Amino acid sequence: MARYLVEAHVLEGRSVSELAAAHGVHRSWIYKLLARYREGGIEALQPRSRRPRSCKHETPEVLVQAIVALRNELVADGHDAGAATIAYHLAKRIETVPSRATIWRILKREGLIVPQPQKRPRCSLIRFAQLDTFVHYYNDIRPHRALDGRTPLQAYSTRIKAKPTGPDAKTHFRVRQDKVDKTGKVSLRYHSKLYKIGLGRAHTGRTIKLPIADQHIRVIDLQRQLIRELTLDPTRNYQPLTPT
Repeated sequence: MARYLVEAHVLEGRSVSELAAAHGVHRSWIYKLLARYREGGIEALQPRSRRPRSCKHETPEVLVQAIVALRNELVADGHDAGAATIAYHLAKRIETVPSRATIWRILKREGLIVPQPQKRPRCSLIRFAQLDTFVHYYNDIRPHRALDGRTPLQAYSTRIKAKPTGPDAKTHFRVRQDKVDKTGKVSLRYHSKLYKIGLGRAHTGRTIKLPIADQHIRVIDLQRQLIRELTLDPTRNYQPLTPT
């Protein structure tokens, strides 16, 4: 969406206020995107990490390396090398020792241990297998009078599902560049299906950009002139200049 908004402003000359109102975003955010674009180009619009540059609670790298080295040393000598043992030996070398949980997280992060889930009693496997059989029969096979003879799975499959709301959840923003072919058309893929958009033979060979907001499409040239604006009709492979 960031690139879509920036190019709509820079290439098409659409105002920040118009874009903010049309897509439900704040003007200040668009101004920030424009500032990042002027400093670093399109690449600067990529999402930035929200991780803080520093954390006062983070274990110092020197201590992390000491824990890893001690772990390898204990393993090489054939001794127990768990978090409790490492904490015990660290206490002989340094004053402030991390908690066992912290040492365990460091070992896991460094790929030195693999968590093992608690083993389940064999009798529970039989119990859960019986439950799975019952659930499968109840939901997938047995018809229900209250559901007009359908199974719960059939009833659920035909029900309209709830979807996320908000402009970001339902609208897919993108910008692509293409060249008009010799028949005066450009190609566009929507939901894995390829469509042809008619622009006219007068534009053959012309390089264009398509700012796309889901099914709403604008076609502009590199001189920022609007060539065509349309709403994609998914029932037609070809989008003619004059709807019929």
